[in-house]
Amino acid sequence: MRTLRLRIEREEPEWVERVRNEWESFRDVESTAFWAEVPLQATVAILLNLHERGELKVEEN
Repeated sequence: MRTLRLRIEREEPEWVERVRNEWESFRDVESTAFWAEVPLQATVAILLNLHERGELKVEEN
């Protein structure tokens, strides 16, 4: 998974932006993947990368 996470951002930067934008609306992995039109495994990898860098907005309860 780590190798995939590194390759996605380098090779598919438009996927990263689409996932980031859809996450803002849905905050759900499956919905984000569907509406961003990005494979589920790649969506998870992108979300993990964004989270690690503190770029992923999450709701606080």
